[in-house]
Amino acid sequence: MRFRSKYMEIEALQWFPGVHVPGVTEVVHDPGDGSTVSNGYGHCVTIHGEPTKVVPGDWVITEPDGVHHYPCKPDIFERRWEALS
Repeated sequence: MRFRSKYMEIEALQWFPGVHVPGVTEVVHDPGDGSTVSNGYGHCVTIHGEPTKVVPGDWVITEPDGVHHYPCKPDIFERRWEALS
């Protein structure tokens, strides 16, 4: 059997440390002086309730429920999706 993906629109933002993206919690640590320093990655919670690692440059896609998110590597994202005007 053969399958074809159906057309759908998604909401997605590309994540980098220090950039707020809904659904992504940046992982930080306290070096002991009261400040916080990024560990260079974050995480989001998928629709399955699993925390999933997000690394710089990943696209974070919002699930249809609007609450959960999942990361997608940039090369896969570019092959799969095109921006709407």
